[in-house]
Amino acid sequence: MKNLKRALALLLCLVMVLSNVPMHAHAADGAANIDMEVSTTEVNVGDTFTIVVFYDSMKVASIGAPLSYDKALVEFVSAVGCDPDFADEIGLCTRRGFTQGKISTPEEAAAIGQVGFVVAGTEEVSYTACDIYTATFRAIAPGTVTFTLSENSDGTDGFNGVAATATVTINGSSEPECDHAPTKLVPNAD
Repeated sequence: MKNLKRALALLLCLVMVLSNVPMHAHAADGAANIDMEVSTTEVNVGDTFTIVVFYDSMKVASIGAPLSYDKALVEFVSAVGCDPDFADEIGLCTRRGFTQGKISTPEEAAAIGQVGFVVAGTEEVSYTACDIYTATFRAIAPGTVTFTLSENSDGTDGFNGVAATATVTINGSSEPECDHAPTKLVPNAD
């Protein structure tokens, strides 16, 4: 009987401790907060194109939004923020200002085929709908590349999973093809 009381007391303590562990809340509808828009769905090797990553109004503590792609087909060139006066500042807009984020450099992205974006925080913040950044990519080989935008966020509107996908078809070289045989050059007799 004494052992049973100890076991029940231990179980009760465990339940009390676990009930105080913070849990991450997620949006009831399970909807992603972020999305993307591709400037074109077909390019030639050597062409550049853009992807705008944006979000709806949301209340989150932190958010990670990796954009994955096949690094054998495209290369990440650069990213600029939504404000032309501060293009190098990439982050999230609040009603009272701006929260600076961190985005991958082209070298970091090239190593893993992923443009990473993150805003880390410990308290929830209400963000207003806004573009996060515009990424420029260059097509380097023919094929079809799929871009996958994931979201990993914590808070009232938190979401973890794939937020959006898009494909871009890359055709062969952008160099015009010659439609005739090469002409034989004859030296000038003069």
